[in-house]
Amino acid sequence: PSAGNGLLAVWGHAAKGKLILNEIDAKRRQHLKALFPQAPLTNYDGEQIDDYLHPKHKPTLVIMNPPFSRSLNMANKVNRMATGKHVKSALWRLQPGGRLVTISADSFSPHDSFWQQYFLKLRKIGHVVFSAGIEGQAYAKHGTNFPTRLTVIERAGKENKSEIIDAQLSLKDLLHYIQLYVPQ
Repeated sequence: PSAGNGLLAVWGHAAKGKLILNEIDAKRRQHLKALFPQAPLTNYDGEQIDDYLHPKHKPTLVIMNPPFSRSLNMANKVNRMATGKHVKSALWRLQPGGRLVTISADSFSPHDSFWQQYFLKLRKIGHVVFSAGIEGQAYAKHGTNFPTRLTVIERAGKENKSEIIDAQLSLKDLLHYIQLYVPQ
């Protein structure tokens, strides 16, 4: 929903993937255009990305770090549903069988009482393949010391085994699990 300074996009670029970037901030868009000149770059509200992105853009993978509690249309008010709205819109945009990988607040979990109903309703368009909290302050040097979670959601199709880990995983353990869940 927001490519920011390109720290996540660089992984797709390195893997020779075809990037589609979205960033609202004009200064960051200039930076991204210089870094990824071949990538389509839009400036839509990520909560509505599926509504506005050109129909030809149907990714097989979305990597995102949505705002934890902010929405464009709510100025400076806290919106606990911001992450969910970004995830749902991006998930609708994915091709069937595609994967969405999100780094979010640790509370964005199928086991969190606030999010349980959201994840139950989300099953209509996708299902959680993997979700785990990330131990420590993995993103402190990038501006947040908020507890974080990595969640992988598969778009529609048959339901596969899900693994929800309520414990906080070290980065080493997290990489181990990622290797288990990445299609070969």
